[in-house]
Amino acid sequence: MRNIRAILSEALRDIAAREPKAVAVDVTLPDNTDAALDRELEDALRATKNLVLPCQLVGGRWEDPAERFKPIAA
Repeated sequence: MRNIRAILSEALRDIAAREPKAVAVDVTLPDNTDAALDRELEDALRATKNLVLPCQLVGGRWEDPAERFKPIAA
């Protein structure tokens, strides 16, 4: 999963340019990593309309997206 944030940022920018009605991301982003990569990803997420971010059950607890990404989702 190396470089997943950079890859996801690029993919989201490409997808947003095509103006889809909604976009669902199937990558859980529970933690903050490199500040510059997180900022780039946050910008790409904000540019994506009607964004759905996942959460998952891990060890009996829900793992949500990192706090900086949560408010961006629709």
